[in-house]
Amino acid sequence: MGVSLFIAQLVGPVMLVIAAAILKDVDSFRDLVKQLLSSRPLVFIAGMLPLVTGLAIVLTHNVWVMDWRSLITAFGWFAILIGTFRILFTQEISKKGARVITKTATLPVMAAVLLIIGGIFVYYGYIAAIAPIGK
Repeated sequence: MGVSLFIAQLVGPVMLVIAAAILKDVDSFRDLVKQLLSSRPLVFIAGMLPLVTGLAIVLTHNVWVMDWRSLITAFGWFAILIGTFRILFTQEISKKGARVITKTATLPVMAAVLLIIGGIFVYYGYIAAIAPIGK
């Protein structure tokens, strides 16, 4: 449970801050992502980060149980996939991403997903972790 709490406490707040940054100014964030996608080297580097993060999570926390901890493992595997695709298909990701990011709903939906998952991680990592058992 210690590793689960650590990852939840580490990743949850980051997700919430990213979601807040998106929702604070969707248009500015959209421009930021467009600029990132226009640089293939940045897309490549943006693939290394989730690949390393995902591998670290899965290597330390490959837990599949019927509770919130499986969400951490699923997040790790998802990060591995995202990172791998960004590295292997840099050009395709740049082109497709540039089209997807222009859709009005893309960033608000991404922010909502980050808020939900980040909120779950923060709840279990900080709030439920200190709540008295059985109360």
